[in-house]
Amino acid sequence: MRWWRGSVAAALVVVAVAAVSGSVWAVVAGGGLVIPASMTARACDLPTRPGHVPAGQGLAGPAVTALRGGAAAHGFAVDGGLLSVEPPPPGAVPRVPHMLAECEALAAIGSNGGALDLAAKEWGLAIGYAMVTVSPGLPADSSSWQSYGQAMPRPASYRNRLAWVVVFRTQLTASCPAAAVTTPPATPAPPPGPPASTGYGYEVFLIDAATGGDALIYDQTQPVSCGGTGVVPAGVAVPVEETSVPWTLDRRNPDRFSAVLTADVPPCDFHDAVAGVIPGTALVRVLAYGPVAARCGPPRPVTVDLEAASVTQNLPPVLVHAPAGLYPPGTGNTTPGQSSGPATGTLITLGILDSGQTITMHVGDVLAPPGLFPGQDPSTAQPARSSDPAVLGSLDIPERGPYAEFRAWQPGQATLTTPGQTWLVHVTVLARP
Repeated sequence: MRWWRGSVAAALVVVAVAAVSGSVWAVVAGGGLVIPASMTARACDLPTRPGHVPAGQGLAGPAVTALRGGAAAHGFAVDGGLLSVEPPPPGAVPRVPHMLAECEALAAIGSNGGALDLAAKEWGLAIGYAMVTVSPGLPADSSSWQSYGQAMPRPASYRNRLAWVVVFRTQLTASCPAAAVTTPPATPAPPPGPPASTGYGYEVFLIDAATGGDALIYDQTQPVSCGGTGVVPAGVAVPVEETSVPWTLDRRNPDRFSAVLTADVPPCDFHDAVAGVIPGTALVRVLAYGPVAARCGPPRPVTVDLEAASVTQNLPPVLVHAPAGLYPPGTGNTTPGQSSGPATGTLITLGILDSGQTITMHVGDVLAPPGLFPGQDPSTAQPARSSDPAVLGSLDIPERGPYAEFRAWQPGQATLTTPGQTWLVHVTVLARP
């Protein structure tokens, strides 16, 4: 978990405070911003466990009886001892509290890119602390880190270490072919020793019980998806932790669709360069991603572009700052008395075959021309251009590559063209009735 010095609220002038549904919100002068009265980083709000899970679909096996919130009631082994969990000796007590350990797990992205809190909501979880040993030399899955364009840190070693153990159920997912295949798909060869899958589907989240760091994911041996033969062998991964970080509003752009924020991000984390107002709310959350419980120095300021909830909306007049701290992706999003911003019109999507047409639209409507054309290289393709941006102008959305949306700002005429292509459309903008 990350901790920030001071509070965002301390840097702003509070002009009114109201309590809504048990949460305190501070209305801040200048720029239209609402933030929770306390912005210090915190653990998460633990979600409600699933009430009824259909028979045979919930978390099962020895983890359920061994891990009941405290010290492990009994030991158990997974995959023939590749993972070993034993009750702690008398007097071995974690420094990391139960709630923080569970929140760390729920804010983590597992080895297959799935959010662990979503697995908990569907199948439940088991948590407790124990002496844990993980066999060294297991294959390490770095796909979650690669999906963010990052290198995975070296997996930590667990050898008779006091650790919090949080067990989820997971299932391998794959796009299986509609028709039967005659050649069985290739499967990784299992390491010597592990038995066939027990069917529990354990994905085990581990953190050091004294520091909350050295997080590790252990994935149990599982059958190959899509009816294939063999198993996917056990492996480990370093989880990615999601954190909601503090931000301040620098400016709103003239298009009223976008703004610029400054967010405070730990130096060992990476972050979203673009954030959006969460649809149906006025909530703005800037996420950072990195190792669990990283302690790597004071946060650094980074620039984040903000956009409205949709291309046919403006930013709401009041922005609501999401609470800072660990972020389980399944967290609910509510902003009492606030909306995600007024609608400006409708979205009109154009295709390649619309070239040469004349499109009539109204002020506030948005045109979305085709981004890529057959045979184009995405890395060199350029977005469409308007002959008169004052009439039909591109929305200020960075890092969209060849894709762009154009909003009608005032009555008039304009032509959209695409560099290097013969595609064009003529546009007539009318006043909104």
